[in-house]
Amino acid sequence: MRTVTIEGIALQQITSGEQDCRVLVFTREYGLIWVLARGIRKINSKRRNLVSPLVKSSLQLYQNRYGFQLQQGQMSYAPVNIYQDILALTRTIEVVEILSKILPLHLPEQQIYDMLALLLCRVNEDPKRSHHYFLVFKCKLLQLLGFAPQLSGCSFFNETKLKDIFSAMEEGTF
Repeated sequence: MRTVTIEGIALQQITSGEQDCRVLVFTREYGLIWVLARGIRKINSKRRNLVSPLVKSSLQLYQNRYGFQLQQGQMSYAPVNIYQDILALTRTIEVVEILSKILPLHLPEQQIYDMLALLLCRVNEDPKRSHHYFLVFKCKLLQLLGFAPQLSGCSFFNETKLKDIFSAMEEGTF
């Protein structure tokens, strides 16, 4: 039908046949979408890294009435350091699970997409502080979904640091 070029972050892969995969991709324009990646599981596939989990890529997709099919693309960002720190990786997988369960398919969520891209960059730069980044991400996600947390204190931070973090969240940065 038509070809679209979008930027997205691959979240999950599900094997579909011997050489194909269905990939859950989070995009700014379309939200969560399933993309069929034919031949991606071949050993010599040049497109294999485009849809590896947590990789941000510019994808050229063929869209028809059945959904999206990967044609080609270019990798923009790969969070290599996250894969080397087991705690950062488990927290990242937790966020992926939360997003895949909470967000409906084909509903654009630009703020959440931008927050996830920023989270992956920050955690990749400093995996040791990943706990703090994920705490802020989850609180900001709850706010965007309409569940504003009411916190009077925190066991991890003193009162001053807690106020700094949540004031940064309200400004849209963390």
